[in-house]
Amino acid sequence: MNVNYLSKFMFVNYNDEGFFQTTILLETNNGIIPYNYEKTDFISFYPYLAKQLMDGKTLYVAFDYGYVGIKKSEGPYCERQVFESEYEEKNIDFNELLIRLDDAIKNEKKIQRKLIKIGASYK
Repeated sequence: MNVNYLSKFMFVNYNDEGFFQTTILLETNNGIIPYNYEKTDFISFYPYLAKQLMDGKTLYVAFDYGYVGIKKSEGPYCERQVFESEYEEKNIDFNELLIRLDDAIKNEKKIQRKLIKIGASYK
């Protein structure tokens, strides 16, 4: 079976069991394929980012953009899903992206943005 991956989105949270959990959504020609990874440990290399996640924030990565914030619902019937970002960085290299996010959090360089969910991603 030939599957073309159109895009990839990633969410990292700190769960109630005391572990970082990563969810990757692969958007393909055949639909969206979710992958969940329990006990993600790469976040521990970025202490300021890890602290934000432990405080209830979410890391959202789409292509070469990374955001740290909160997923919320809006509207009278909670019909609109949004991601309220406090920190934002862009870099094509994933490790460099996380380093820059960690540094932005450390230096409190906030860039607040509200992303609206369209399909599987926030824009």
